[in-house]
Amino acid sequence: MEVVTAVNYNIPVKWFVLNNQSLGMIRDLQNILFKSRVIASEFVNPDFVKLAESMGAAGYRITAQEEVRPIVEEAMNNGRPTVVDVLIDGEEFPSFDARAQAMSRAWGTNAPLFKKLRLLPTLLKRR
Repeated sequence: MEVVTAVNYNIPVKWFVLNNQSLGMIRDLQNILFKSRVIASEFVNPDFVKLAESMGAAGYRITAQEEVRPIVEEAMNNGRPTVVDVLIDGEEFPSFDARAQAMSRAWGTNAPLFKKLRLLPTLLKRR
């Protein structure tokens, strides 16, 4: 509903959806901890471009690396609320270190979940 609000008030907010058609962190953990048995973490997303346009915002889709610069430049300069659907490879397994650093920044190093996540590098080595 934030998109509709931005349209109503003509606020040129930009949303970038990194679209791997899954709950990536959940699916990756299921792959690691449950030997690739995944449940309720992969799905077909709506058409974010049509959804944005139906609310009066601009919508773009990036499907290839060479489209990134021109579409991002157009989206950033169009003066409208905009949703950019960036299709990314759902099979690409991101670095755990980058995720751990992001969680540490977001929650602090003493967060209970972060303490549990410290076990993941050990689990990954067992694969």
